[in-house]
Amino acid sequence: QQQQQQHQQQQPARREQPGGGESAKRSPAGDRGQGHGGGAGVVVGSSESGSWNATAGWPWDDMVRWWGALSQRQQQQVMAGVALLIALMALGTKIIAVLALLALSYYLNTRLPSAASFEPFFREWFTTEYFPKISQKVQKELQEKSRRDSNMFSSLASQFKGWVMGKTESMQAPVYYEFAAKHALPPTYSDLFFMRTAAVNLGSRNKPCNLVFWGIHGTWTLAPYISIDFENVSILDEMQNQG
Repeated sequence: QQQQQQHQQQQPARREQPGGGESAKRSPAGDRGQGHGGGAGVVVGSSESGSWNATAGWPWDDMVRWWGALSQRQQQQVMAGVALLIALMALGTKIIAVLALLALSYYLNTRLPSAASFEPFFREWFTTEYFPKISQKVQKELQEKSRRDSNMFSSLASQFKGWVMGKTESMQAPVYYEFAAKHALPPTYSDLFFMRTAAVNLGSRNKPCNLVFWGIHGTWTLAPYISIDFENVSILDEMQNQG
């Protein structure tokens, strides 16, 4: 009986060996199956990368179609914006100074003096700055003429004219201004974005005296590069001839 029991206990162990063998036999096939599965994974990965490359090309195609849909003016604006961006990047640290200059120009553009404000300024400038110097120049010429003149009456007349002109300078200035304004005004205006210019001729047509005034930050001033020729009193001579 003991031998029979030992024999029965040994039989299940022997039955497990074929099963283990089958699993052992199947394991290479499984490995081969897994190998085939790994190959399939490689194929799938390559197809996914190809689809990614195709997808990566879509934004470029969209950009080309977007560019073609723009009008010529819009394309020029885009190119100008890109060029400006490149220029700003090239400036580097100087960009702050450039932006400050642009901001200042824009601010001055909002503060341009009106064309109507030039005439009151021109009247004040003519009567207080320009005419007194012209008057002194004429008085000096009359004094020199009186010394050179051998005729006593003619010499006295020149001296008297110079004396009268000096004493009545403030009263004559508005009279001479009205005559000059008829010939010089309105001026020729030009806008330079951040300032406005006004050009006038304070001489005669045959002997002009061209002046340029700058209008900036709400005020007018004589352009700094202008040098007034006070020897040119042709407008006064023309007024005397017409009078």
